[in-house]
Amino acid sequence: MNMSSYITRGGENMGIGYGGKTLKEMLEESRRLLNETGCYYGLKDLKLRKEDPVKLERFYSRLLSLVIGARESVRYIASSPGTREVGELVFAIYTPEGDGVVFSTGIMAHVNTLSRFIKWLIENDFEEDPGIVEGRYFESNDWCLGGLHPVDILQVTPIFYEGELVGWSGGVIHELEAGAYEPAGCPLSPTRFVEGVHLTGDIVAENDKLKKEYVEKMKLNVRMPELFIMDAKVRLSGNYMIREGVKKIIEEFGIDYYRTAIRELIEEGRRAFTEKVKALLIPGKYRAASFIPLNYRKVDGLRRLHPLAQQDILLHTAFEINVTEEGLLHYNFYAANPQGPHPLHATPTLLRGGLWITLTQILAYDLRVSEGTNLCVKITAPQGSILNPTDKHVSTSNVWNVLCSIFTPGTRLISQAFFSRGYIEEVFQMNSNDMHAVQMLDPRGGLAGGDNMEHAGAGSGARAVEDGLDAGYCLWLPDTTAGNAERWEETYPELYLYRSFLKNAYAPGRFRGGVARNSNFLVWNTEFMQVVFRCGWTPGVMPVDKGMFGGYPPPTPFGFAFLDTNLKELIENGKNLQRNVYEIIEAVNKEIKAREIYYYKTHDTTPALKTFDMFGIVHKGGAGYGDPLDRDPNLVLRDLEMGLVDAEYAERIHGVVLKQENGRWKVDLEATAEKRKAAKRKRIARATPVKDFIEQERKKILEKDLPEHVLRCYRDCFRTSKRFKEEFYSFWGLEEDFEL
Repeated sequence: MNMSSYITRGGENMGIGYGGKTLKEMLEESRRLLNETGCYYGLKDLKLRKEDPVKLERFYSRLLSLVIGARESVRYIASSPGTREVGELVFAIYTPEGDGVVFSTGIMAHVNTLSRFIKWLIENDFEEDPGIVEGRYFESNDWCLGGLHPVDILQVTPIFYEGELVGWSGGVIHELEAGAYEPAGCPLSPTRFVEGVHLTGDIVAENDKLKKEYVEKMKLNVRMPELFIMDAKVRLSGNYMIREGVKKIIEEFGIDYYRTAIRELIEEGRRAFTEKVKALLIPGKYRAASFIPLNYRKVDGLRRLHPLAQQDILLHTAFEINVTEEGLLHYNFYAANPQGPHPLHATPTLLRGGLWITLTQILAYDLRVSEGTNLCVKITAPQGSILNPTDKHVSTSNVWNVLCSIFTPGTRLISQAFFSRGYIEEVFQMNSNDMHAVQMLDPRGGLAGGDNMEHAGAGSGARAVEDGLDAGYCLWLPDTTAGNAERWEETYPELYLYRSFLKNAYAPGRFRGGVARNSNFLVWNTEFMQVVFRCGWTPGVMPVDKGMFGGYPPPTPFGFAFLDTNLKELIENGKNLQRNVYEIIEAVNKEIKAREIYYYKTHDTTPALKTFDMFGIVHKGGAGYGDPLDRDPNLVLRDLEMGLVDAEYAERIHGVVLKQENGRWKVDLEATAEKRKAAKRKRIARATPVKDFIEQERKKILEKDLPEHVLRCYRDCFRTSKRFKEEFYSFWGLEEDFEL
């Protein structure tokens, strides 16, 4: 086995890059040229575009079709449900220095993570030891190397042409679990030591074949090794297809053209992004805040696992998006809690994951996303905070809670900029949901388990011109589904009793958010199963998506579990089972009997379940847009006819007056107009002047009449951010010597 990938010429070691340069030399040169010229690789003049734009378009289309074709081919061969059904994967092509050139569809959070991983390999001299050679594949899932959280497995392999490293192929798959102490993709890990398997630049394949030690390691360290290893083969197969496809493209266009074209595409992408920002957004500062409550004081398991984590914590971030006249964006997270014993940490690199799942959907959706677009955005956060930790042992296993909580309001800020420019059709509100995970006895012995990712097919927030999607959307993967119920039933011992929309459960507005969905499961054919609820994506007791211009936030999701039920008796007697969570709650202690009943609003794990026990989860939709009293009565009628709302709710929330004619609902338009006017007058009469409200809240601050974890949250943020403390004291008119 070669321990070095250097080429020896004339007795001297030479690098594997262009002209015998090392990859580190090429990376340093690329950075120098950018700093000196402001253009990627110093490309002030796009010669290929000027000489033959059609040829460059053909070249780009070859690359794009290659990565998309690889993704769509390998996901359907043999893979986990998350990969095949939901589509939790992405592939990309990179320059020798690790800069992204072109990306497939999929989880666009990894526009930058794969790039960071490749650059980590270069910066840490992997070219010298262990060597970068064709057919060798490296993997990582460690946040120190750019990984988001342990279940996102990053894999890269070099692309050589006539002995020169001309680029990299990279792929990422979100696994169903990665061997953490909880059977979940986003476990409640107080430190990295309970996150599961860590890969830090491991060589997982040689000569285009998975290494035996890698396969054996995963057999012992993850709960669903067959699915994990299948997905590893999917990553390898996709990267192999891309590597060989790039060689064919080079044969068609020539190596000199390839070297120049990939860099011109990046620079072209940089310029296009700045032009779009200047065209669609108004320069200025757009500010928002987010909160994540960690109600973990009563989670008993943490007392034994990590006593410091068993506390109620309120995490807070304050940030602004600075849109410059040059078309650049600066995300300045100027306030955040200190790092701590919980899994809700990110880094500036990981924050780019949340950034690109949002910008690729609302701003760069018609652009060529690459390192060029990445160069247009700057991210800063206080050192030692949850967004820029200095302790290498902190956990990021629940980083998606952080990203969703930040970039949902972040998207709202961009939408406000669209609105200000008059591009109301561009306004969009994102949504994220929570999954459940399962751990059960494996019939072959031991434990098995992982995520059920049906939450990916929930609804979106409203736009300024139409209602949110009711199904088929999630923040991190816009082209997704919930997956076939039968595939999840094959994977875990859970039988769907229903999967349906939930009536009267959406964010009201002139345009409503997507309707909530609920699923109910019967534990089947196992004597032991645990369910992890609310594992990792949104706060359970407050919404992160607040709504726009009078639109309401969506209802928060929750889960439930019933132990020792009478469901077996009901089924054997041919009784009808309940079809939604409302009916289930109504039937408790009536038709449905259970020895123990649990409701879950935050991340928690059920007691041991067995056959004929029952559990369920509610997935929320997104936020609303505009005043609910301004909703078009025809849209209210449509929802009424579809069974998404009942008459009482529609009349109460949207101020319509309904009547039935010949068995169909009609709206009395004149009565509706009068009712809505009266409702608005009532609002005004009930309202409190802002100055009075501020004084009421200021009194609470002066008297410290706030919950302890709220006080602790502000005190913590004061420690990490001088600016935040100064703004807080100035806004509330507090003396300098006041101690909160």
